[in-house]
Amino acid sequence: MTDSKPIAIIRQTTTVSIAFAEKPSEERRRQLRDAGYRYENGNWFRSEPHSQMATEELVAQVLAA
Repeated sequence: MTDSKPIAIIRQTTTVSIAFAEKPSEERRRQLRDAGYRYENGNWFRSEPHSQMATEELVAQVLAA
């Protein structure tokens, strides 16, 4: 029998990036900021984290990948 007790938290982060062909309008820039996007080096981006409790087995699977 395996132990299904959580021993860790595994976090994965995805970055969503938007690069416009031309400077977006002030309204669009406001919408981006309101949605959590930040501007840097010509790109609007935000991180979308996902966390889950992990058992010993899941940690082993992640390490083996």
